[in-house]
Amino acid sequence: MGDRERRELELAIEHAGSEQRQRPEYREELAAWAGRHASPEGVPVRSIPAEHLRGMPERDFALVAEGELPVPILDDGAVLAVLSTRGDSYESWLAAGEALSAVLLTATEHGLATCPLSQISEVAASRNQVREEILGGTGFPQLAIRIGWPVTHEFPGPLTPRRPVSDVVEPLFPQD
Repeated sequence: MGDRERRELELAIEHAGSEQRQRPEYREELAAWAGRHASPEGVPVRSIPAEHLRGMPERDFALVAEGELPVPILDDGAVLAVLSTRGDSYESWLAAGEALSAVLLTATEHGLATCPLSQISEVAASRNQVREEILGGTGFPQLAIRIGWPVTHEFPGPLTPRRPVSDVVEPLFPQD
């Protein structure tokens, strides 16, 4: 991705974030699952970065209490990638999820930090901008991914809580 495409992607992410922040239901949902102190669900306070550097957009959960989700700028040398599919069907979405899983696991295995940025697929104008300006009108952008070296001294950072597998997966053939 060249400088022009990178800037177009950054603009699309910023536009999508701005559109989302204007919707009260979005702010309410965000406040319900981010910045939680005692709940076992959602993004805990300890996982919310306290400060940001300059350079690239990402989601910021720090202002959740005020119902805002600004897009701070980070300059950590990370690259941006667009995960896209040929089609835009349920099968395509599933394939995108499988590809995302492979990218995130591989990056983690190599000590890299990642941040999926789904805003571009959540706001139609931003998605169209990425499709036309970055993908040349071919493919369907599903999300962007920041991939780079961690900017914190502690990596990996504090783990966010996970539900037990038994809470989210039911065996197809239960064992007696």
